[in-house]
Amino acid sequence: GVDPEGARQAAVEFMEVVEEAWWTGDTSEIQSRSENTCAYCLTQIAEIEENNRLGIYASEEMTLTIGHSEGFAPMLDNEFHSVLVELFGSEADLYNSAGEAVERSIESGFTLLVVVRKTHSGWSIVQALGVSADEAATIRSERS
Repeated sequence: GVDPEGARQAAVEFMEVVEEAWWTGDTSEIQSRSENTCAYCLTQIAEIEENNRLGIYASEEMTLTIGHSEGFAPMLDNEFHSVLVELFGSEADLYNSAGEAVERSIESGFTLLVVVRKTHSGWSIVQALGVSADEAATIRSERS
């Protein structure tokens, strides 16, 4: 539905698509679910495709865990729903095609503000931005 829960579900599913793309190297699903103005989406696509070009892949322990998520209705005179999604990235090694470790990602936790809109073909990711805990609290208080 076109409601905060539908928006939340679309944002969570999109983050699952991003994680899967890091494993498979296939960015087509990111592209099909996002708008070409989404800087976060374009960055993810570029980084994944560059790793593919260089033959770099992630170790098995690389995971992106989705924590709490919360959807919000659009503000007055706005078509965009917003969603806060807490994410936790595991520590993991990146390897080149020779099997040599070339980089180690650190464990991280962060919150994204994901902006989505309903189109004739489903939900579309407009943008995703990292927000601080204070910014997330402000968003929750303004939109709840």
